[in-house]
Amino acid sequence: PRTLAAFLVFPTAIYTSAGYSESTLAAAAAWALVFFERRRLVPLALCVAAACVSRPQGVIIAAAIGVGCLARRDWRLFSAVAAASALAVGAWCGFQAARFGDPLAFLHARVAWGVSTAGSLKGIASYVWEVARYKAWSPFESLLDLLSAALMLGLAGTAWRALGPAHALILAGITLVTLANGQLAGMARFALGALPLFVLLGRRPLPRAVVVGSLAACVLLGFRYVNGYWVD
Repeated sequence: PRTLAAFLVFPTAIYTSAGYSESTLAAAAAWALVFFERRRLVPLALCVAAACVSRPQGVIIAAAIGVGCLARRDWRLFSAVAAASALAVGAWCGFQAARFGDPLAFLHARVAWGVSTAGSLKGIASYVWEVARYKAWSPFESLLDLLSAALMLGLAGTAWRALGPAHALILAGITLVTLANGQLAGMARFALGALPLFVLLGRRPLPRAVVVGSLAACVLLGFRYVNGYWVD
C-alpha cells in the first residue's frame, strides 16, 4: 500500500490521467517485475512486450529484467524476455517503417521537442545552470526533472542491495539513457515507469511534510498543464 501511496503522491502522477502513455508503462513495468519475482514466464513476456511498445524507456526495463534473469542464471526466463522484447520492438519498428518510411520515427520525431538522439555533458551542464538561475524554459518542471534524476541515481545503490540488480538497473538505466541525450527534460515523468523508486520510497511511511509538498507540486503541475503553460 505504501508503494502505491508513494506513486500517487509523486509530483508527476498527474500524467497518469493525462494524454500520455506513462500509466501504460507504469502498469506494464509493475506487473513485469511482479512476474519476474514469481518466475512466471508467459505473463512476464507479455508485460515486457507491452512495456517495450508503450515508451522507449520500456526497452530499458526489459533489458534490466533480462540482466536480472542472467544474474539468477534463469535461462528460461531470460530467453522469454529477450524474445518478447525483440519481437515487440521489431514489430513496432516495422510499423513505423511501413507508415512513415522510418523505422525509428518515434525517436527522430523528438527533435521537434528539442531532444536529440546524441547529446553531451555540455547540454546537461547547461540545463542544470539554467535551472539554478531560474531561467530554464519552464523552471518548475525543470527543477522537478533535476530532482528526480538525482533521486533515482541516489537510490540506485540502495535498490541493488535491497531489491536486486534488475531493480537497480531500471533506476540507473532510465536516468543515464536520458542523460546520454544531453538533457533532463521529462525525467520526472519518466520516473513513473521506474517502479523500484516507489518501492523504496514506500518502505517507510513518508513524512507528512513530504506528502503535502509533493501533492502541492502535483496540483500545481496539473494546473499548469490544463492551462497550457508548457503544452503546445
